[in-house]
Amino acid sequence: MKRTLLSIVPVLLIANSFAQVDCAGGRYYTPIFSNIDSTMNIVYGNAEFTAGNFQDLKMDMWYPAGDAVQYRPVVVLAHGGSFIGGTKADPGMASHCRWLASMGYVAVTIDYRLANPIEIILSSDVESTYVNIVYKAVHDQMAAVRYLRKSVAVDGNPYQVNPDLVIVGGFSAGSIMALHLAYMDQPSELHPDIVQADDGGFYGASGNPGYPVNPQAVLNYCGALADTIYMNAGDVPVMSIHGYQDGTVPYGTAMANPGIPVMVVSGSGSIHKRALNVGVDNPLKTYWNADHCEFWQTPQQSDTTYQFAADFLYDQLCIQHLYTQQYPNSVFFTAYPNPTTEQMVIDIPGNDTEWNFSVTNMVGQEVKTGIIPKGQKVYNLDVVGLETGMYVVNIHSGVRKASQKILIK
Repeated sequence: MKRTLLSIVPVLLIANSFAQVDCAGGRYYTPIFSNIDSTMNIVYGNAEFTAGNFQDLKMDMWYPAGDAVQYRPVVVLAHGGSFIGGTKADPGMASHCRWLASMGYVAVTIDYRLANPIEIILSSDVESTYVNIVYKAVHDQMAAVRYLRKSVAVDGNPYQVNPDLVIVGGFSAGSIMALHLAYMDQPSELHPDIVQADDGGFYGASGNPGYPVNPQAVLNYCGALADTIYMNAGDVPVMSIHGYQDGTVPYGTAMANPGIPVMVVSGSGSIHKRALNVGVDNPLKTYWNADHCEFWQTPQQSDTTYQFAADFLYDQLCIQHLYTQQYPNSVFFTAYPNPTTEQMVIDIPGNDTEWNFSVTNMVGQEVKTGIIPKGQKVYNLDVVGLETGMYVVNIHSGVRKASQKILIK
């Protein structure tokens, strides 16, 4: 997703101004904390997994014991398992979170909704079935990100996290989820078989509405995108680690096969090429003789994997200074459906002021204007009568302003 005013993903501008990250003493780069605390089974959301049946969504959290830093980067990881198995309690996930916490991060591993394998086996269209399963999982990770940001805005920041420094990632299926959360940022990019209405719309209904889902970086361990075209200039940085011989989630663009052929996807090698073309920071570590997620076969290999991830995080946090508060006068909003024919919704999460809006054609002529009252988060915009073509929706209030292109068919 883009860190620009045209982003389809809303960013909630929290009133506090969070201090720059203090990387002194090797923090966020080397293990400097020997005592790690954890909190298990934090309920971050609730979602429907079968018709009329709901499940609590839970996360486990690790953090350095006795740490006085109040606003710490938080890493939200999701486990693998082909979206039909796996758990947040996986020992490898827990070990990874403890390693992150030892460097000063808050590290989280989440459970998310899993599919019944029978549903896939009996499906007449495996690709269509799978993309909707993945979409629900993406919604769950969105809810986890929103939960953490809500905890700062509403609950007094009990977990000592920096809401401006949320990093998402995962292993295999969990990484596929995180990549789509970060880069599939427009409804127009969704797979044509995804039924948004079945799971709460573009941002889902898994919990904590009104808070932003945008991450500041991605940790991709053997994941893939359905299409690398989702990634564009201005998108958040991504670190990728992948085995070149991966027969489950391909390194390049090929068929994903977690036991049965599912669909063609683009793995870390293809993501790397796209990111280079559009200027997105994207370090890639390739294990040339490795199969699926084989990064931990030897102590030396594990050390190399950990160091590659630590280098990326340190560079982004302590050298590149990854912050969203550098945009103090910005507001982020959603206009959907896009494209549209008759009606469009302007969605401003946490709307705290009155907004003037206008719709302009591509030569700058205003074709619609109006006011969105303070507190009204959703405004219905009638575009009946406008000619087909590209337009720009503009909103502004004082020095705060934002724009988004829309297509009317």
